[in-house]
Amino acid sequence: MQWIIFCILAASFFSISVFIDNYLTDVIFKGKKPQSIKVVDAFLYLILAIAIAVIFGLKEMPIALIILAIISGAITSLASLPYYLGLRDEEATTATIFFQITPILCIIGDFIILNRTITQQQVYGFILVLSAPFIITL
Repeated sequence: MQWIIFCILAASFFSISVFIDNYLTDVIFKGKKPQSIKVVDAFLYLILAIAIAVIFGLKEMPIALIILAIISGAITSLASLPYYLGLRDEEATTATIFFQITPILCIIGDFIILNRTITQQQVYGFILVLSAPFIITL
């Protein structure tokens, strides 16, 4: 049950991030290339990563997990570039609706890479999750 609380917290933090993205693109970085936002983000991510390493102790993690975390961070950074490019044409609150397809892509990846089965409940979730962004943007 604790996972639900963590997921709600993550969604809440992401929502705050979207509003900050709106402010950054509309006020601070207006007329500038969206990649300039990544420079600010990268600096803040580095500070946060150091803080997390100090708080939770990096020594306890095997090297393979550290490398995987670095790769994940690099992929996240690269993935944000098209997002910021999209913000040139649309507000963040609308653009982030399409992040709702992330769980679908994860489940499909589980099916293809980890050979897991897709349940009927997940199929219903696919339909709901895929329809929501299109309904909201229309």
